[in-house]
Amino acid sequence: IHPISPCNNRIAIFPPYYSEIEINPKDKEEFNNQKLSIKTYKNNDNNRFCNYRVFIDNEDFGPYPIISSEKFLKTKLIEHKYICK
Repeated sequence: IHPISPCNNRIAIFPPYYSEIEINPKDKEEFNNQKLSIKTYKNNDNNRFCNYRVFIDNEDFGPYPIISSEKFLKTKLIEHKYICK
């Protein structure tokens, strides 16, 4: 998860290195009066014949999406899936 630039409110989402990550799992850091904790998962990344997709709160955002920081802060779950035929 990377900001596009310091002057932009857009965030790019790339495949994770680890199979499961939780951001701020213990502290549930507060940001704009919201408890911030986001989970990200990946699956089946060993098959090169699969299509990579990103699901944000169960909605398909396609491969390598760029979303607004407002959408990111409201997100609870980011899933990185490899859809194989």
